[in-house]
Amino acid sequence: MDKLLGDETRAAWGQSTFSLPLQQASTSATHPRARRFRRSRLDLVSEAELGPKETLGTKNGDKEDVETMISIGVDLGTTFSGVAWALSTSPTEINIVTGWNSDMPGQKELHKVPSVITYDDECLVSSWGYKLDKSNPSLSWFKLLLSDQAKEQLQNEQLQRYKRLETLLEVNEKTPVEVVADYLRCLWTHAMNEIIKGIGKNLWDNIKIKIALTVPAIWDHKAQELTKRAAEMAGMLERAATTLELIGEPEAAALSVFNEMRAQKMRGLQKGDVFVVCDAGGGTVDLISYKIEQVNEPVRLAMVCEATGGLCGAIFLDAAFENLIRTLITHDEYQGLASRAKRKMMNDWELGIKRSFKIDEPEDEKWHVDIPGYLGIHVPEPQVAEPDRRLPGGFSSHRTLSDMRGKSPWLSNDSLTRVDPGTLVLKTGHLSAIFSKVCENITHLVSTQISVAESREGKKAAAILLVGGFGENIYLRQELARSFDHVEIQQPNKAWAAICRGAVLKGLGNDVVVNHISKYNYGCVYNPDFVDQKHLQEDRKYDSVRDIWVAGNQLKWFLKRGENVEKEDPVTYSFFFPVTGATQLTRLTSKIFYSDSITAESRIEGSVRPLCTLQIRIDSTVFEELPILHNKKGEEWRKLDYVLEMRVSSGEICWSVRYKDIEAGTVKTTVGYEGMTDV
Repeated sequence: MDKLLGDETRAAWGQSTFSLPLQQASTSATHPRARRFRRSRLDLVSEAELGPKETLGTKNGDKEDVETMISIGVDLGTTFSGVAWALSTSPTEINIVTGWNSDMPGQKELHKVPSVITYDDECLVSSWGYKLDKSNPSLSWFKLLLSDQAKEQLQNEQLQRYKRLETLLEVNEKTPVEVVADYLRCLWTHAMNEIIKGIGKNLWDNIKIKIALTVPAIWDHKAQELTKRAAEMAGMLERAATTLELIGEPEAAALSVFNEMRAQKMRGLQKGDVFVVCDAGGGTVDLISYKIEQVNEPVRLAMVCEATGGLCGAIFLDAAFENLIRTLITHDEYQGLASRAKRKMMNDWELGIKRSFKIDEPEDEKWHVDIPGYLGIHVPEPQVAEPDRRLPGGFSSHRTLSDMRGKSPWLSNDSLTRVDPGTLVLKTGHLSAIFSKVCENITHLVSTQISVAESREGKKAAAILLVGGFGENIYLRQELARSFDHVEIQQPNKAWAAICRGAVLKGLGNDVVVNHISKYNYGCVYNPDFVDQKHLQEDRKYDSVRDIWVAGNQLKWFLKRGENVEKEDPVTYSFFFPVTGATQLTRLTSKIFYSDSITAESRIEGSVRPLCTLQIRIDSTVFEELPILHNKKGEEWRKLDYVLEMRVSSGEICWSVRYKDIEAGTVKTTVGYEGMTDV
């Protein structure tokens, strides 16, 4: 293959100008039932603009005789992260990791821990979570830098925060992946210790571990690969018999919510109903819609439309509140506040006003914000009715206190023109302005998701299920209820920990979703015979093995954007390699591409990007079995027919090559979810 095989392989073929040997033998797709195939060698080169990388999966030492398995769900959030786990022998008992290190007793047993980390002067982790090292600046929101889209929006909407984060990365000599890895290492170590307390070290040392790590709906393949790389760097796969998979946050939320709904007899939902899951988190808001296909066991859900998401989570509400305070007390005075005072103010906001403010609050309601070190608000300066000859300087009547200040050193501005030190009073209008702006963005996302779902199903959505930390917000619930009065708004119990609970269910194999609707186009490159008027002249390549002209850079799509495919139902196409030597059979490759274009491209151009490379390993003795053909010059070559298969499972796409029903190569890539929309 022109750009699929390295120089070493091309040289073995003795080719000079052409090296795109992948040929399509049949243009019709087939959908046979999945079958078991005898495995050959398996290799993966994962690209997505990242370079070579090994498969993340079971490590050496996996013990097949260990029956009990533990599923661990890790929810890496922008502002808060959580971990949950369950044993396969007790799948209904999902445990939430707590016991966080904190000086405040109330924080120790919370279901999540802040996604915050600090480094010392040697660029080593000095603290994380609730208990932070006050002597070093803290890094937060670092997860967003894994995604180019999220980073761009953060740069556009929170420039100062973005610059601060970039500066701290530079000072600490860290990349975003390294910071995420450092934080995950802290989170994983704590979770591991807590789990060992629950099951014992002996069982932990001998049990199979399945880790399901959640990612936002806006994460593209590059961000997904970076997340997996950070997990590996964090040591999450160091222990033997450990596997890791990614799951989209909206899907994890849906699994958790639906599992809870089954225990509560579906909360009024029934077969045929369509519902939307809105996972409103700290950084991102993710949505996905499902139709209930079967209520009785086994329960089945069908995706109605692509998962969507946007960067409009609670951090933007927090940033708007902080900016409001900065504006009211002046930028210079806010900058002069101690870091501890700012943290207390934001903590009080998080646990107080943010969670209690309602959409219908009285206009004259007052909201007190405690700000340690704040000197108080300025009031209009009173005039002095009569001169006071006892004061030095001999002031005349009707002079303001500002006039006196320069001549009377004991009359300070603070003592004369400030009231309510340590407290700032806000009005309902202040808060309504910041809540409405953020919630309007979420409403727009929900509206789009509902419109698509209703258009595809021809019926109204029955419910919107709010989960995630921001999903517990009263104002957001009221805003959605006002905007979608025909839809029931539900806030399930334990919404804050829904994502990591759903990830645990995924690891236990509790997948009730029967299909997948693709966000991307997925396919491979191939080179059919060149046809004038159909192919571009720039793609015209000479195949010296077959002595013909072919069209290079052509794409065969297995799955197109928006297409609905049943899980585990394979899509296959037949191709062939022209080979001239036995050693070539052991080093063949097939490169997989993806694109987010609405109309799939016919060739490599525009938004088409490499996804992964499938390494194909076939025993060299097969060469003698291959049919012999001759080109126009009478030169001999052999034809290796094979089948390339794509199969969608939960959260990933599996690509495999088969020669005579023998699996000769496999690669798994994470399923892409719908990208970020403009909000």
